[in-house]
Amino acid sequence: MQTSHLQQIVAFGTEIVARIKPVVTRCDKSLADQLRRAINSVVLNTAEAIGSDPGNRKARLASALGSTHEARAAIQLAAAWGYIKQDLASSIDHDLDRLAARLYGASRSLHRANLRTRARNAAHRRDIGGASGFSSRRASVMSTSSSGIGPSCDRRLQSE
Repeated sequence: MQTSHLQQIVAFGTEIVARIKPVVTRCDKSLADQLRRAINSVVLNTAEAIGSDPGNRKARLASALGSTHEARAAIQLAAAWGYIKQDLASSIDHDLDRLAARLYGASRSLHRANLRTRARNAAHRRDIGGASGFSSRRASVMSTSSSGIGPSCDRRLQSE
């Protein structure tokens, strides 16, 4: 996955912050705080995913996606409470939906890359004779064991 794609997501999330900033703060401090923390989480988790290994990257993108949904809910609540006009809420919600789609796409791209890597690794294991997950080196060690327990146990048994 290209980090530039994730950097674009971070930039887009930051643009959304500029639009959200004045929206709720004057009416409901609690909702504004929740919205602020959610959108901060989106941007920060996406930025953290840029430098993460694939497993942590997947987790960071999942957290960012969840926070995007939380921010969308906060905007919908602000509109329902009458803190913002419905057309502004719809516009911001649309941008958050686009952000969520980008995060989902990045997550799916990472998932597909992981599947390709797993398939290559499985093919490599088959090529070297370890298709069952039981390495050929281990099999040869086990076959030389007289008791079938393993070499370290054999040595202990022989010394007794």
